[in-house]
Amino acid sequence: MKIFLKSPNGQLLIDLCKKNKIEVEYECHVLQEILPRSLFNNHPEYFRVDTNGVRRGDLNMCFSSEEAWFVVERNTTELLKWIQPTTNRYFFWIDDSYDGFCHCDKCNLYSPSDQALLYENRMLKIIQKVNPKASLAHLAYASTLEAPKTIKPKEGIFLEFAPIGRNYEDSLSSKQHKALKKNLEIFPKRTAHVLEYWLDASMFSGWDRNKWNKVPWNANYCKRDIELYRSLGICSFTTFATWMLHQHYFELYGQDETVEILKEYGSLLNGD
Repeated sequence: MKIFLKSPNGQLLIDLCKKNKIEVEYECHVLQEILPRSLFNNHPEYFRVDTNGVRRGDLNMCFSSEEAWFVVERNTTELLKWIQPTTNRYFFWIDDSYDGFCHCDKCNLYSPSDQALLYENRMLKIIQKVNPKASLAHLAYASTLEAPKTIKPKEGIFLEFAPIGRNYEDSLSSKQHKALKKNLEIFPKRTAHVLEYWLDASMFSGWDRNKWNKVPWNANYCKRDIELYRSLGICSFTTFATWMLHQHYFELYGQDETVEILKEYGSLLNGD
């Protein structure tokens, strides 16, 4: 991402967004960047304990390790020199996994959602040393979909609800709906944010670059979802459109048709 942003195309993208009054945010799983896995051999204590009691350098970190946090803060400060969202909203996610949390004696007291919020509360403090206006997302996703039970969000943490794996022919499942409502009891509704997958060609292709399936866009399904979220007090939305806004996808399914879908999606968000 850093290489792209510094390239002519990256600069062109940022300039065009500014010219067209489009805000720019960065949503990233960052932990493997700010706590490099290469540290595991010399410092296994920085990393998680799995359910079998074994230290592993594969995912996330030991959220109770003060030494690990020293490394995280140093590398996050470097990251903030070039990741500069125009909205002051930051999305520095934990690793992308269903079972990547720490089960050491200290961390095991907390659920995955609580461990994630421990991380986010501390990460926000680091970010605000550089940008006092910063806010940070709590990603309710996969194993962190359920609301935290013991850790409370610090001011500036906002909910980001991302119901990956859902069936788009149906509304949110009862489990997802219940989890969202519980999260909205913990996090402020006025800042709550939805990250959806309505246009995510990569997900609909099973993240298999040999497939590039067509996005099964249905405006009525999307409208139904937006109305549900808004009925709960949520007014901030985005969707992945990974692989959809790509020349190869245009060649397979038509650029004009793809742009029309984007326009229709935008109209739904505008309430047209």
